[in-house]
Amino acid sequence: MTLLVRDEADIVGTNIAYHLARGVSHIIATDNGSTDETGEILRTYERLGVLTYILEEAHTHDQGLWVTRMAHEAYRQFPSSFVFHVDADEFWWPASGNLVETLISAFHGFDGVGTVRRVNYVGPNIGRVSGAFLDHCRYRQVTPVSVLGSPLPGKVCHLADPDIWIDHGNHRALFPERETFTREMDSVEVLHFPNRSLDQFISKIRRGIAAVRNNGALPEAVCRTWREMAHALERDRFGVEFEDQIVTEADIRSRVASGELERCTKLRDFLIPGNNGEPEIWASTQTHS
Repeated sequence: MTLLVRDEADIVGTNIAYHLARGVSHIIATDNGSTDETGEILRTYERLGVLTYILEEAHTHDQGLWVTRMAHEAYRQFPSSFVFHVDADEFWWPASGNLVETLISAFHGFDGVGTVRRVNYVGPNIGRVSGAFLDHCRYRQVTPVSVLGSPLPGKVCHLADPDIWIDHGNHRALFPERETFTREMDSVEVLHFPNRSLDQFISKIRRGIAAVRNNGALPEAVCRTWREMAHALERDRFGVEFEDQIVTEADIRSRVASGELERCTKLRDFLIPGNNGEPEIWASTQTHS
């Protein structure tokens, strides 16, 4: 598994602990110059021997380059492994059992690129603490769409390969020297928690667009969502143009009633089963956050 993060201390420990519990044996992680506790959390898992830590200080949003580098490092360390690419707010969920075994089974006899459906989870976000996202982001979109209303793109996975190239966003991968075949892996989905609190969400937009603007080589189509949200923030029109991203309890009730959202707590139930004390998985994430 690869992981590219910047200032994600509220969620990255939970992400790592979850994926390790689901069968991931090693993580290649790039810390993009975080200024919060993200680096410390990653270093903790590095000391446990389950994570390779890479520091990338350039705030230029070269995501495709950096994730491709991690993919090649995964091949160098584990040439017979299976690789999938994760953001800190994404949790790869198998239909049942062990995540890695599920993916390997889906790839049986196939050496192309797997695509995995992604779905957004939301909850009331005004005045919320982003690190408590499991308690309030309990609703998922019935039809997953992006902030701009277009179909939400999925994520990619593949067998370890020394030549593979991963595109911006981890939505597409290709083999430059041979034809790239794709297959939808419907036995896995990605649970996505991008808007865990309004403050966290807006701060991420501002950090992200600053990095995009530092990179004069990125096409305008890259990070279109961030670009449009940043323009709205700069004109003090975010609440008008992106009102759906400012979520109240009443908004949730209305969207559930209309069929846009459905209640789903399966990630929380996996990480915090029952009410009789903290399970090992959840407790381990709290000691590093």
